[in-house]
Amino acid sequence: MKQFLLRIPLPLSGVALGTAALGSLLQNYSDSIPPVCGVLAAVVLSLVLLKYLWVPAAFRKDMNDPVLAGVAGTCTMALMILSTYLEPYSSEAAFGLWLAALLLHGALMVYYTVRFVRNAGLRDVLANYYIVYVGIAAAAVTAPVFGSQEIAAAAFWIGFTAFLIVFLPITVRYVRFPEVPDAVKPLICIYAAPASLCLTAYIETITPVSPEFLIGLYIAACLFYLFALYKVISYRNLPFYPSYAAFTFPFVIAATASTQVTSYLETFTGCALPLMEGVVLMQTGVAVVLVGYVLLRYLLFFLKRTPVGNK
Repeated sequence: MKQFLLRIPLPLSGVALGTAALGSLLQNYSDSIPPVCGVLAAVVLSLVLLKYLWVPAAFRKDMNDPVLAGVAGTCTMALMILSTYLEPYSSEAAFGLWLAALLLHGALMVYYTVRFVRNAGLRDVLANYYIVYVGIAAAAVTAPVFGSQEIAAAAFWIGFTAFLIVFLPITVRYVRFPEVPDAVKPLICIYAAPASLCLTAYIETITPVSPEFLIGLYIAACLFYLFALYKVISYRNLPFYPSYAAFTFPFVIAATASTQVTSYLETFTGCALPLMEGVVLMQTGVAVVLVGYVLLRYLLFFLKRTPVGNK
């Protein structure tokens, strides 16, 4: 059992996050798919948590790695989304889980800043910074389920401000030092997530919505999405690494953002927007394919018993 748990990489929590978010995205298409996604995401995330409960030394080791410690934010983000699946069955337990995940993510932001960012050089910066600092906006997306509008608004503004702050150093790093190890190359696809996550959080929490702000942020989100999609295609021959998890949530939240923007604009204009609806359908299809593909690659990885790095 211990040997199996030690083979579970921390980025698997990113797959749980993507799967849980996919269930929320698909709720308008089917009543049966979201529960399946929720259960699957809970099982996947439980494997990661069980590993750290069973082997605490593995947790300490991973949290001393700047790449993996940054990816740890996907655990708390996944818990926030999974709490919304639990809410219809036990609102108190769901709110407790959501609040615990929010506090843990806040603690991660502090820890990561003190432990890694304070003395980091430009070469140390990677796209996983988005998970640590912008990931808090996941609380804004999920908070309305619990009626916590004040917390939601605060989480949005913290996440959005963090996005504006970390975008420049992350981008400069990749421009000046584009070469990174193959194991962490997929992380650049996280670029598709922060603007879309902030956009979804904005629509969910801030009233009244500014059409100009919304459209401006959506244009930025679409550009980041196209960039990340190009990177996925360019990495099609890359050997499997646990960092393939970066191919999941960013593309799901991009489709979610497009769905929310389309709904708002159709209500605002009072007419259907077939082009936007086509974009939503395309992005949803891409999200389903990528989440399914990464789940399959992880399954094959476990079945082959091939030792692969944790990143």
